[in-house]
Amino acid sequence: MASPIIDRCTEAEWPALLAALDATFVTDRGRTGSLASRFPNAMGETAFSNTVVLRQGEEISSCCVMREFDWITPDAQWRGAMIGMVYTKAAARGRGYAAQVLSHALTPLHAKGVDFAVLWSGLDHYYENLGWTRHDRGLLGTLNLAPSPALSHHPLPAVDRLSHLQRENQPQRVPRNAVDWTVTPLPASTTGIFWAEADDDAYALVGLNGETRYVYEVVGKPTSFPMLWHQISAGARQVYVNDVVGSAWHRWLIANTAMQFKDQALAHWRLLSPRAHQARWRGWHIPWFDRI
Repeated sequence: MASPIIDRCTEAEWPALLAALDATFVTDRGRTGSLASRFPNAMGETAFSNTVVLRQGEEISSCCVMREFDWITPDAQWRGAMIGMVYTKAAARGRGYAAQVLSHALTPLHAKGVDFAVLWSGLDHYYENLGWTRHDRGLLGTLNLAPSPALSHHPLPAVDRLSHLQRENQPQRVPRNAVDWTVTPLPASTTGIFWAEADDDAYALVGLNGETRYVYEVVGKPTSFPMLWHQISAGARQVYVNDVVGSAWHRWLIANTAMQFKDQALAHWRLLSPRAHQARWRGWHIPWFDRI
């Protein structure tokens, strides 16, 4: 057996690796749509350059995908790297390959001055044993409804309108460009916007899949929440809400709906810079919509 070699994915290798990732994270889970079209900011045409692979001979046995991003907090701007699509083919599992790939991925991040890395996983203790710290302020809300007639959502408007509301209302945020706003997280089939009022003082970013809604964020004046909830819930049999403990939207849902919340407990952090170690990072929460 050839000794494993860890390196970046090549452009020639990417189509076959993407097909394997699509099978693992999409098709085998009964979902549709390639990761490349769902996450164009992380899995698009140049994703191979941010993908670390472990090869045995000419075959890729394990990999992970990285996406660097800016993270804004009230007191500072940070550089982060999110890691996703951690994959090992079935025949190569149990040999520690994923751990080697992750370790290799962190090395250049240190050298580039990236402040922290973050990934999301429900595996118990695996990443903690590799030196990651599990800490998550995220919540998942669930509510079953008797559907009423659906209301039309709006396609993505001019990005500057959304970004303005994001800046005004989210002191912690991942700044988004035009491509970032087009993401369609699994298992939604499309993503749309609901506006609260004609002057666009609040919006809801929602994934839709038949009679199921996935609410990724609600941004704007709390006085607009009732109108937004009416639009979100219309035509829905199930509503899932991704949120963070204590947000205005979370508090409104608790007070005005029967939605039940549970902790997410998926985020794992790796602090890389001295200033990140000194930061109040346990108050950070990367929104669901921005993740890979």
